[in-house]
This record gives sequence, C-alpha cells and structure tokens, in this order.
Amino acid sequence: MSGLVTLRQYTGSTWQAIWTLDLSTNELSFAASGPQNWVAASGTHDAITATYDPPPPASFVDGMVLSFRATSANLTTVPTFNPNGLSSNVITKNGGQALAPGDIPGAGAEVALRWNEGASRWELLNPPSVPVGGIVPYFGGTLPSGYALPQGQNLSATTYPAANAVLGTTYGNPGGGNFTMPDLRGRFFFHLDSGGSGRITAAGGNFDGTVLGNTGGTQSRNLSTNQIPQFSFTPSGAVSSSVSGGTWGGQNEITGATIAGGGSQSWPINASNISVSSSFAGNSISIGNASPNQVPMIPPAMGINCMMRIA
Repeated sequence: MSGLVTLRQYTGSTWQAIWTLDLSTNELSFAASGPQNWVAASGTHDAITATYDPPPPASFVDGMVLSFRATSANLTTVPTFNPNGLSSNVITKNGGQALAPGDIPGAGAEVALRWNEGASRWELLNPPSVPVGGIVPYFGGTLPSGYALPQGQNLSATTYPAANAVLGTTYGNPGGGNFTMPDLRGRFFFHLDSGGSGRITAAGGNFDGTVLGNTGGTQSRNLSTNQIPQFSFTPSGAVSSSVSGGTWGGQNEITGATIAGGGSQSWPINASNISVSSSFAGNSISIGNASPNQVPMIPPAMGINCMMRIA
C-alpha cells in the first residue's frame, strides 16, 4: 500500500494539517504549522495569559493539558492562568498546594498545566524540586545555573525577582533596587527555635534563636571557674600538705591551710594563684596555679558548598 494520509483540523477559517502518514513507509510526520496546545505566554508574572489556535473549549475538559513558554517568574503564591480570555483560575502544585515564588522559574521556562475540573484550578505538572531560597549541599566547585553561594552579597532585585520576593530585607536592606543574601560563610545553621523550646537560649547561644536570620555562637570559649572540675588532694601516712592563695568555695581566703596526714580536702580551681605542696621523706610535690582554659567549640566537620536557588 502506498500514498499519504493527512489529518487536518478546521480552525474556523481554514483546514490545517496536523500530521501525515506515509503508507509505504509507515512514517508519521507532524506539521510544524499545525495547531498545538503550546504557545508563548503573555500577561504578567502572576496573571498569565495565552492564546491558542484553535482555542480550548469554553468549558475546560477535566484533565486537559495546556503548555506555554513563560515570560517571567511568578512572584506570589497565587498566580493565575487565563487561556484565550475564557477564565482566569489559580495555578497550584502537588495536589492543590500553593506555589512558592519562582516555581515558574522565569523567562523561557517551559510550563505544563493540567486542568482540575472538580477544584477549578490548573495543576503545575513540572514544579522545581528546590524552591527559590532553598539550600542544597553541593560537593562540586562550579555551581549550576540558577544557584548562588549565600555569602552576604547584594544582588539585583530586577535580575532575581523571585529571590527578592522570598528574602526581602531579612538579611539586609542595601537599597538601590538590590537585596542581600544570607551570609553562611563558616557557619553551621539550625532550625529556627520558633516553637518556644528555648534550646538555643538555654544553651548559651548568646542570641535569640527565634528570629529568622539571627546569628551567634563562638569558635572557642574560656571555661569559667564553675566549669572546671574540682581538684581533690588526699595525703596519707606522714604526709604534710598545705594550701595557700585563692578562695575556698568561692568565699573565704585560704591562708596556710594544712591538711593532716590521712585527711582529704577538695576545692575549686580558679583564676587566683593557688599552690599546693606536699612533703614526705624529704621530697615534695607542688601543683601550681590553674588558669581558665580555652576550648574549641567546632565539632569534626567538612567544608562544602551550600548553594541557594535564586532563579
């Protein structure tokens, strides 16, 4: 069998070819000029419009899919879509969830929407896996497009409108049409303590852990007197021991206190000069002053990039 079979569709004024089947080779080819359910969108970032030829039915069919090439990112959680001026309805994702700013990534992004008749909404079929403002651990050195390292830098709100909509002035307000990225250089981050647990404050974090973007902590710290274990000295036999200097229990001056052989005494070591000497059989042991020690606060760690999606 040979010949061509062509499927055409009437668009209101003319018949347009959609596809052609070559019966001799069984090859199916689609007409580039045929009507499709894809167009370049128009409208605004959160009131998206599109004109299809032929137009979709005035009463949208449940499950129908319309696609478009976006002109900008959505900047709110409730963008709408209006094909051919028929009806403007909200766009959702993942079974009716509100979109995040930037879920429609921006100019040139290819977007697919499915109509949900029961809920009268358009479902975004290809939302990004990481929202704008989200952090991804990254072990590479060269970042993929649409991501940046959060290093406290200022970025253009015009160039990255979705990131500006998410971050706002929380991490700085440089003005001039710019916004400031968080500065994560050399920092760990924790879940915001907004539930009232007080864990960060109680741990001596030296900042309010309930406020988004607050920073604190320290790389090292000096141990205070009550954080240093007490020193215990127990002589035995004919040993004679004496203590001088410092304070006893944080209150009384120690001057020449003597611990008899076989006795024992404990006292806190602090920043004052404390000396302990013991003598037996002509020999002596001396323990000198113990000053506060500086201890590191950083656990074993590895430095990698934490990249933030900005477009």
